[in-house]
Amino acid sequence: GINGVGGERLDRIKYLGADALYTVAGVDNVLSVDTAIVSNDPDAKIKYSLAEGSSLPEGMVLNADGSISGTPTAPGTYSFRVVASEDTNARYPYKDVYKNFRMTVYNKNAIPDQIIYEDINLGVIPQRAEYSKSIAGAVVFDDEGKLSTDITYKLADGSELPAGLELVDGVITGTTTASA
Repeated sequence: GINGVGGERLDRIKYLGADALYTVAGVDNVLSVDTAIVSNDPDAKIKYSLAEGSSLPEGMVLNADGSISGTPTAPGTYSFRVVASEDTNARYPYKDVYKNFRMTVYNKNAIPDQIIYEDINLGVIPQRAEYSKSIAGAVVFDDEGKLSTDITYKLADGSELPAGLELVDGVITGTTTASA
């Protein structure tokens, strides 16, 4: 945001990432909707809240840092809307952005035994500029319904990233050296 003379709030917050979340009823997993960025300041702080009229599954709560914690009590598919706001004391913060999410809560006796992976919006990759974006959105459950963190990411055979970028530990990072 900006301090000083006001006017129309600037539209600088962008919400990226997948819009689907997965967990298991009766199991305490921490999920995240923390994928918003300020386009001209990647270090800007963002705070998250539920949009008016939205709610999470019973037993879960959205924290200001974008984490969703708690233990859902019932299986099902839930929809909710999150507000990403600039966390600042500036007089004129950037415009809030909203994103709809879908959360699937599996029954403990019907836990998927395969990898779940949704497409992730990488946004615009600027030419000749530093870029860093996590694609670590795969979901794998252990036998008890806890989310696994032991996931390896690699490019599919025959795939390549733009020159100057690489995939390391689920993050595409580098400085592009050519245009498409």
